[in-house]
Amino acid sequence: MDEDEGREFLKCEYNKDGDSYRSPWTNKYFPEIVIEEGEEEPIYPSGELREMEVKANAVFARYAKLYYDDNFFTTVTFFD
Repeated sequence: MDEDEGREFLKCEYNKDGDSYRSPWTNKYFPEIVIEEGEEEPIYPSGELREMEVKANAVFARYAKLYYDDNFFTTVTFFD
């Protein structure tokens, strides 16, 4: 669940980093990743891919709304 947007998203290997999952809605990880000294930064898509991801999620969510009414949640994940 993306707590900032209040929207569900699918959790899978493509949006996972450690024990956290990146939301396609806000580009934040849930639960939040706390970076300690010597650890690598979480993985995020490049700016261009992120723009495409946002557009793809909007389109797919509209399609699902038309097809499933209110009983759905969607996730489109892009990565480098």
